[in-house]
Amino acid sequence: INVDYYNNPEQDKFFIKRYGDIVTFKFDSKADVIFSSHALQCIFPRSRQAEAIKHWSENLKSGGKLILVVPDAQYQINKYRKGSMTWQDLIDSNFGWDANGMRNFSMYNKEYLRDFIVASSNKLVSCKLNDDYLKSIGIPDFPESDIITIHERI
Repeated sequence: INVDYYNNPEQDKFFIKRYGDIVTFKFDSKADVIFSSHALQCIFPRSRQAEAIKHWSENLKSGGKLILVVPDAQYQINKYRKGSMTWQDLIDSNFGWDANGMRNFSMYNKEYLRDFIVASSNKLVSCKLNDDYLKSIGIPDFPESDIITIHERI
């Protein structure tokens, strides 16, 4: 799946060009790992985010890992409160654009994301984040402004 973001200078908005539907993508076989970085918050409405998580969990092998990276809204709100992030930057990093060019809410904190994932699929349980594991499968370090969560298929 490839998702590209591009800027429409005439409207000063970012739009999404999709090369596949990450909610219904047909997997050839069950996966050991499904990794999603900054894509979940771009799926609208929220009910489709739950569909994506359920679909991904159903396409993991038993013991397989779902690794998600999303912006950490709490971190960014704290930066805004301290004056080190503008209101516009806060909005741009936490409210995505849908296919019709409309803003949509997409904020997460660690607890909400964990609970949302587990509620979306009865096949996933939270795992302890292990940096060595992430490095061993080629997942790069992410800034502290991101939430990284790992769930295991049971």
